[in-house]
Amino acid sequence: MYHNQVLAGPLNDFWSESFLEVDQLWVMEDSAPVHKRAAKICREELGMIFMPHLLNSPDLNSIENIWAWIKFRLAWNYIYISSEAELKQMVLKL
Repeated sequence: MYHNQVLAGPLNDFWSESFLEVDQLWVMEDSAPVHKRAAKICREELGMIFMPHLLNSPDLNSIENIWAWIKFRLAWNYIYISSEAELKQMVLKL
């Protein structure tokens, strides 16, 4: 799915439409299993260069910054969460 829905689909289309003068596309991916195996063949076929980064690198993975903010806010404002339902309510308030 990743191959068809991302690499060979929108990413390849975006590259070919936007960067006609660019010879090589660099693709940065984390170390998720889908990026290691099946996508490797697709990247090579499309002429994409793989550029890895750490899975939990907050500098390169914006979701890590969001999770850190949520955890900080919960720890600071809601010390005594006692159930999953209460946790959901508190996260929605953020």
